[in-house]
Amino acid sequence: MKISKKILIGIGVFLLLLLITWGICETAGSNYYNYKGYVIDIVEENGDTVIVTLSGNVESRFTLKWYSGEKYKKDTQDIQIGDYIMLSTTQYSDTNIKKMSVDYGYSTDGKLVWINEFTDRAYILATEPTTNLLYFFDFSIENDISNFDGLKTGDTVRVYHHYPIQVTTITGIGSGVKLISDNSNGGLTEDEIKFIEEKGYTVKFD
Repeated sequence: MKISKKILIGIGVFLLLLLITWGICETAGSNYYNYKGYVIDIVEENGDTVIVTLSGNVESRFTLKWYSGEKYKKDTQDIQIGDYIMLSTTQYSDTNIKKMSVDYGYSTDGKLVWINEFTDRAYILATEPTTNLLYFFDFSIENDISNFDGLKTGDTVRVYHHYPIQVTTITGIGSGVKLISDNSNGGLTEDEIKFIEEKGYTVKFD
């Protein structure tokens, strides 16, 4: 009887330690997400909600399931195009969402500009919608210039960022870029080139 009692106590202690360890692991990983990007489309497929996202210049598709954990840092409890999303997928799937966190995201449309003075930086020439004032800033995506590979001066792009970019912004940091239209529509105008040159830069067209 004494031996059985000791065995039961030992099993109880082991299960208690196992439960504590599990709780610590769950708490430690509760804020960890293995993907960050921006929502560019939301579609319904086979009764599931599929979220199309952009990270860098790569589009991905993730499926929202009934068991997916949802956390919203914005005022509304929903997912909208343009939102910033962090998520982790389930152990046996690269697309089924285990948990996600959704916040407001921001984007800016403008023309991509390469300059001769800093060939390792991408610049965006944008227009403030309410005043129609031009503004010019360099934009990086996690310090990886390869996200802009294949894009040319004068291409119209949309850059995604976690915080608003203002007319006074000099440097923008974000997580995504998407081509809207190439420079076959005329690229930069003479006035736009002059505006850039007045900032002390020369446009690189090749």
